[in-house]
Amino acid sequence: MSFLCLVLEMLQIQPDKDTSVQFIKNEDFRCVQMFGGLYMRLRGTAIHCYKCLEPQHSDCQKIKPQSRNGEFELMDMDECIDELLHEEHVRDIILPQLQKLSILEGAEHRGRGGTD
Repeated sequence: MSFLCLVLEMLQIQPDKDTSVQFIKNEDFRCVQMFGGLYMRLRGTAIHCYKCLEPQHSDCQKIKPQSRNGEFELMDMDECIDELLHEEHVRDIILPQLQKLSILEGAEHRGRGGTD
């Protein structure tokens, strides 16, 4: 429950994006990384979410998030990041819709005039 209280507090404070990026880059505490990732997913743009969370997608360290029934389950960090990027609900929180990466890349390609 304290994790959700921290997320709520961050939503009230509304720090700049660099703060959440620093949380995501924290290599000492995985729960801080998840906290930053969840906050980024709630408040960041689709492009910013993919830019910040995709590099963490290859992290295979273990984390123990609490399930709905109160038990702790062992997951890989990349599974948690995958949930943040592709699921509509994470830990009973409804996430804002995130555009698919392929759509964003297609818009970027068209914005450059279609040349590589």
